[in-house]
Amino acid sequence: MDLGSGPKKSGRAKTIAKWAATIIFAAALGTAALGFGLNAGGLMARKLFANVFTNDAANRELTARRAFSFEEDYQRAKARLSSVSYEPLDASEVLAKAARSVVNISVTLRTGGFSAADEGIPSAASGIIFSEDTDKIYIATNNHVVENASRVILLLDDDTAEISASYSGSDPASDLAVIFVLKEDMDFAKVNYAVAEFGDSGAVSVGDAVLAVGNSMGKGQTATSGIISAVNKEITINGKRFTVIQTDAAINPGNSGGALFNSSGEVIGISNAKVVSYEVEGMGYSIPSNTARDILLNLIEYGLVQKPSLGIIGRTITADMKEMYNLGSVGVYVRSVISGSGAEKAGILPDDIIVGYGGAAIETFEDLANAVSKSAVGDAVIVRVYRNGVEPMEFTTVIGDANVDLNF
Repeated sequence: MDLGSGPKKSGRAKTIAKWAATIIFAAALGTAALGFGLNAGGLMARKLFANVFTNDAANRELTARRAFSFEEDYQRAKARLSSVSYEPLDASEVLAKAARSVVNISVTLRTGGFSAADEGIPSAASGIIFSEDTDKIYIATNNHVVENASRVILLLDDDTAEISASYSGSDPASDLAVIFVLKEDMDFAKVNYAVAEFGDSGAVSVGDAVLAVGNSMGKGQTATSGIISAVNKEITINGKRFTVIQTDAAINPGNSGGALFNSSGEVIGISNAKVVSYEVEGMGYSIPSNTARDILLNLIEYGLVQKPSLGIIGRTITADMKEMYNLGSVGVYVRSVISGSGAEKAGILPDDIIVGYGGAAIETFEDLANAVSKSAVGDAVIVRVYRNGVEPMEFTTVIGDANVDLNF
């Protein structure tokens, strides 16, 4: 995909095209066919870290201006770099501790054809060993890595063996997935693995040194170095919003599902995307470890992330609508009730108006959604409704799981 090709545009159209090229986000799932404009990318050299975190005042200011795009970030980073004496990060020590927890993944993707010959597009990705039990070793990766996969295998660095992986579960909303391999297979292949330590992504700061480790370009495990450029960054990929850590460490095709390590060798992010544009460099993104931790454990236990659900489809009734249609109250109008849901079993009907949930008054659909999200699957909650204009009726409703019937 050549983002710079095509007919020339002028005026507003040219401006819009320029911004469109800049805001395209691409998951770093990797074959060359994805068409990234890539640089070679620096590897895990101690010298690079020494250059970034120099103690020379003039170079610190220059580094800060280069590293941060916005004045607010620059001023904050300048103050931090000026007040803290940094020791260069010894990347080799971090990798000696952490790299054995990152694995290379090879994925065979379905093409949507009707014959076996139509299944066979290879792709490269990464994973992080984050848990184990008596029989299995669990590996975190991205949902976009496995969602169209017909086969997933772990590749050893020396290419002497490959280990088949099985699917545990995935969560498209967070772009996370869990696969597993059998311990006996890893032992047979004599794999010297380690379970990763997850750090506190909430404690990281702009300017912290990081290493991105993964199966870059499908060439085996590599490392790239950089700093944290932004925290709590909001991005949109394929219509889904994510809150991520931004780094200037190179995130390339094949890095999807790989680890972003801090200076202590702890995972503080799971790589999943980068900005693709000829005008942009050094804008890679990782899912924060604090976001990922509970989701990954849910995917081991349930195969999905439990999502509390009342079981209705509705819309807000505003004060104007109440007057116009002579309704009994503002609240949430129940357009339909999902078959088999807690709402149906409790007796809530279409055309009811929900005005209360537990101890909370409900005036808008957002009120109801927020209240339900704070419940746990299996909770019994009293829901108050207006029906046919009479005083509120109360129904005890058991909260269900919106994801229980999903097939990935």
